[in-house]
Amino acid sequence: RTPKWDAIQQRDLNRLDAKCEDVEHALSYPMFVKPSSANAAKGTAVAHSREELQKAIKLAFTQDTTVLVEQLVEGRELRIAVFGYDMPFASFVGEIIKDETGADKFIVPTEIDDTAHSIIREIAIQAFSALECHELALFDFFYAANGEILLGEVNTIPSLSEQDAYPLLMNDLGMRYSYLLDKLIEQALEHAERDF
Repeated sequence: RTPKWDAIQQRDLNRLDAKCEDVEHALSYPMFVKPSSANAAKGTAVAHSREELQKAIKLAFTQDTTVLVEQLVEGRELRIAVFGYDMPFASFVGEIIKDETGADKFIVPTEIDDTAHSIIREIAIQAFSALECHELALFDFFYAANGEILLGEVNTIPSLSEQDAYPLLMNDLGMRYSYLLDKLIEQALEHAERDF
C-alpha cells in the first residue's frame, strides 16, 4: 500500500480551485505535495490549507509536469536499498530523523522490530522486480504510528556519493563503496549485453 494520493496535471492549473476541491474530498490536511518524478526534496511542501495547497502545487510544477498530493503520514520515514538484476537483494533498513537543529539525519541501521523489517525488505524486493528495476533502487517507506507500513516512493537513480543513503545502506550490509561501484558497473555492462 501507499499513502492516499491524487495526481494533478499541468493542464489542471487553469481550474486549480476545482482540482483542489477534488483533492480535499479525497484527502485531509495536512498534505504532502511533490513533483511526480523530480529530484529529492526540490519543489516539495506540506500544505495545511487550500491557500498553502495551491502555492505548493505551483511550486511543484516548477520541477515537473505532474504533481502528486499525498496524505501526510505521521510516523517514521524509512529507507531501504535493493541491488541486483536476476536475484535482487535488499539492505537493512535505515531511517531519516531530525537532529537537534531540525536538519535531516540518516541513521543506518535503524531500530525496528523484526516483523516490520522483514515486511519492508519483502515489499522492496517485490516492487523492484514488478517495476523491472535493474542494478539498483532506493525505496522510501513510512512506518505509521498505527503500525501500518506504506511505500512512499521508489528512486531508480539514487545519488551515489559516499555519504548518500544508497551507499550507506549497502555499506552497512558489508558492501564497501568501491566494491559497490565496481559491481554496479559490472551489472550495467551485463545488462547492456543482454539487451543487444
